[in-house]
Amino acid sequence: MESELIKIETWVCEIKATISRLTGLIKEIEQWKVKKRVKRPWLCYECQKPGHLTETCSNRKNQRSEDFNVKDEDPNALLVDV
Repeated sequence: MESELIKIETWVCEIKATISRLTGLIKEIEQWKVKKRVKRPWLCYECQKPGHLTETCSNRKNQRSEDFNVKDEDPNALLVDV
């Protein structure tokens, strides 16, 4: 009878430990879900400002023009000073 009580107490302790581990895992999963839901704004790699991407960055267009000294007088012209 006493050995059966010891076995039951051991099982209860094991079950409590398992519940504790599972509770910790559930908390971790919930935190992960919350982090995943947080939406961050898009950042432009060119100017590091939110709200647009590099392809549409006004700084990039200006920088490209300056880099290649493109003539802005005639938008159809493809003349470049070298």
